[in-house]
Amino acid sequence: MGLLAALGARFTDSEGQQLKACGEALERVARADMSGLDWRLRETRIRALCDVDNPLLGPEGAAHTFAPQKGATPEQTERLARGLAIYARALSEATGTDMSALPGTGAAGGAAAALASIGARLCQGIEETLDILRFDKLLRSTDLVITGEGRMDSQTLHGKTAAGILRHASRRGIPVAALAGQISDREQLREAGFAYLEAITPEGQPLDEAMLAATARRNLALAAERLGRRLSVKP
Repeated sequence: MGLLAALGARFTDSEGQQLKACGEALERVARADMSGLDWRLRETRIRALCDVDNPLLGPEGAAHTFAPQKGATPEQTERLARGLAIYARALSEATGTDMSALPGTGAAGGAAAALASIGARLCQGIEETLDILRFDKLLRSTDLVITGEGRMDSQTLHGKTAAGILRHASRRGIPVAALAGQISDREQLREAGFAYLEAITPEGQPLDEAMLAATARRNLALAAERLGRRLSVKP
């Protein structure tokens, strides 16, 4: 909402009053007026690099997937989901395109849906990035790939960086090891192809302690050492 408002769109309630573009206002959106969008957008091609393929709505949509990760309570998550459904309906009516289920529209808390509504082409960000880096060429002389993420779980498999790296390495039969702050859904991650999964944060360590720079550095070093032992790396 904020992205589109900054570009000239107006969101109004049932009485025609303009709404502030924020999560709290989602439930009150009655109409999305796109007539005031910056004219330069008509002459601009936009390519949005999305880090996930989640849709805007549904069990795997922006609210249910990302709000809890950012600290939202179950009640707040449900409210955001309801609000996004109302917002999506207004956006779809304004553009003539159903934004609710398009893959990738849930990226960045739904910002990708806003971009799609003004004609942006949604792309898998990791594929574009690996292409720019010529990653496949780098793999030609590689025996092992080590990747990582703040938290790895089933959501990792929905277009995240680690999943893209795994996909490319697996094509060449190269094992992939992952270091992550926290790891859950291990069975799904192993079935996807990760050869090694190593959690950086010790189980039971308070988050505020784990986030301290010195603690994080020590935890990472120990996790890397554990991984090295499992791989039986020899000089």
